[in-house]
Amino acid sequence: METGDQPSATQYLPKPHSLAERLGFWTGALISPVFGIGSALRRDRVFHPKGVFFEASVVPATTPGRYAELARRLAGSALVRLSAGGWRKNRPLVPDVLGFTVRFKGESLEPEGVQDLLLITARSPWTLVPDSLLTDRSNFLNNIYYGLSPFEVDGERDKQLRVIPRDAKGEGEDRYQRIINAVENGNARFDLQISNVANADSTADWETVASIVLRQQVEPDEQEVLFYPFRDGQSINPQGFIHYLRAVPYLTSRYARRRFGDKD
Repeated sequence: METGDQPSATQYLPKPHSLAERLGFWTGALISPVFGIGSALRRDRVFHPKGVFFEASVVPATTPGRYAELARRLAGSALVRLSAGGWRKNRPLVPDVLGFTVRFKGESLEPEGVQDLLLITARSPWTLVPDSLLTDRSNFLNNIYYGLSPFEVDGERDKQLRVIPRDAKGEGEDRYQRIINAVENGNARFDLQISNVANADSTADWETVASIVLRQQVEPDEQEVLFYPFRDGQSINPQGFIHYLRAVPYLTSRYARRRFGDKD
């Protein structure tokens, strides 16, 4: 299964555009050894260690809006990973967040056009604790996934992104079996939405850009797949301290996973 390329890590080191982003980048570089050691000891990702992958189709919204051109570029094939936050198993008494990660390939697999988007069930870093308590950890289809911090979209700054499920149904003994069964039954559809950060708390101000329809489960090599916040080939660019904090730790963790992870 094509995962979309793995060029050199230095190609993905972002260039900060503000003092906050520079502080985030260098703070992340300072703490990155912690993530490398954590991945080496865990022989896996420090966060989101267990997930399930799906091939998906991206379909532009039926009513074109201000992001119609972005929707056109994102349309086509995608790779989606749904995952737990900190634990491989669902621990009912332990708060956690869930993750929704998508690689938009569009109509081309050329590396420069690939766009990754990493979302979790927390609206912002400041709501991480309460949102972890509110997350339905038993069902991927019963949560909303947010970009956590703002993005620049097609040159416009301070945009918030989220992915919202269109159907909360899904039968099975755990969250993984529920989403797999939903995909097999054609009931796994999510909408990608964008809002201004200032209006993100208003339901009416979220504009649907495209739908992400999960088609079938796939099993790529986990050690070879790097979802990375700064793989931004379709001009969805992370901005701010929190996003830039993640840059070097992600690459360090990925190196440790490939170096020390399971080889089976």
